[in-house]
Amino acid sequence: MERIDLNSLTKDAEIEVPVSALQTVGPFSFELHWFNRRLLRRVDSIGERKQVLALQAQWSGIMLFRDGYRVFPYGDDDDDWLGLDRRALASGGYKLNKAQFIGRVAISRAENPNLIDQTNREGLKECDEKFVLVELLRFVVQERLRLFMKEVDDKVQRIDLDLSQSEKLVQDLRARAQLSLRELEKRHKEERPQLRDILAVIDEMSSYFSTAKERAEQVEDERDRMIQLAGVGLMLEIVAHELARSTEHTLRIIEEADSQQLPKEVAALFSTLQDEMKSMNKRLRILDPLSVSARQRKETFDMVALVREIVAGHKGHFRRHHVEIKILTDGRKEIYVTAVRGMFVQILENLIQNSVYWMDLRRGDEDDYHPIIEIRIGEPPILMEYTDNGPGIQPSLRDEVFKAFFSTKGKTRRQGLGLYIARDCADHNSGQLYLSDDNRIHKGRLNTFILELPKAIS
Repeated sequence: MERIDLNSLTKDAEIEVPVSALQTVGPFSFELHWFNRRLLRRVDSIGERKQVLALQAQWSGIMLFRDGYRVFPYGDDDDDWLGLDRRALASGGYKLNKAQFIGRVAISRAENPNLIDQTNREGLKECDEKFVLVELLRFVVQERLRLFMKEVDDKVQRIDLDLSQSEKLVQDLRARAQLSLRELEKRHKEERPQLRDILAVIDEMSSYFSTAKERAEQVEDERDRMIQLAGVGLMLEIVAHELARSTEHTLRIIEEADSQQLPKEVAALFSTLQDEMKSMNKRLRILDPLSVSARQRKETFDMVALVREIVAGHKGHFRRHHVEIKILTDGRKEIYVTAVRGMFVQILENLIQNSVYWMDLRRGDEDDYHPIIEIRIGEPPILMEYTDNGPGIQPSLRDEVFKAFFSTKGKTRRQGLGLYIARDCADHNSGQLYLSDDNRIHKGRLNTFILELPKAIS
């Protein structure tokens, strides 16, 4: 992984961690062995199972060594510095907890000068470099190793999704937006009609979730139902976050502004907020093709029109994130395909969300960076080429990114279902979604997704 990938992993810290800490932490090594205690047997060089278990109990856990000397209390029985307890990582079949690891992290005084002991010599002092070290180790174990163990246990095929959690999140975000709007209404009664319109849009958005949930629950096949619920839930969570953000941002501007200057600007602020609500509502209106009956029914539709409709729904989203969008059709005004329309909505929505996240990360690093998304629609079999000029993806992860629950995003955004769902939608339509070898944006990184649909018609 390169700096941009590591920066993402430490992005959602409760404290703001400077990017420089990724370098000042210094080089370190990490060796880790997992074992199944139930299968422990006699080892000729050690002894009977009893002796093996005793040795395992003595050394289990992931310990920290500096120049060959152990740094306490890391790895002790009552220490869980990497969050490897049963509650954090319990999963059917295999258990990832510190009693099933023997491992060590090696640092040195010369190469890791900022990782120093506390005065009582019990652990490292709290600093940005320690935070980076711990977060990277946690990611390796809790995300990469855990995903690998799921594959070993052959459980990736079953997606466990708690829809009630998504539903609660959407309702909480809706309540936050309503609270902000009612507060605005109290302060600016003259804008009441406009604010009431916005509240009506919020109520309409909430009804979409209930309808989508009811329809998805009608699907008999559990795997299909879970994939559909995951797709709808992800999209609604994203829009709900933007909804809460927009209303709270407007309220914050009004609270911080000079009261004598504000009256002239209030109407403009509310008008902008209303435009954003309408834009988000457009995005939710395309949820209709995501309903159970529509998702499973193939139809002939214009791919160019669908892409333009989805992009129009992101107008406010792109404006806030300073994203320029280009739609290229090689002179064709219409390109018709026969497929399940709602699934194509999901593919493009998930690609857009990923792009905005990673382009934002790059924009935070580079002052002169201008985010661009280019969508080229063509004749089958290459139906769509989707490219952004963000940091791109490591070639070594080209297959990993499509696996369920794999993600290198920050903690609060790390769901790992978007590209998995997108590829599943392509597969359902006898198509393919994959990363192109084209590296014209960055040498050694992949920035272009290809959607092939051999059975499409023009």
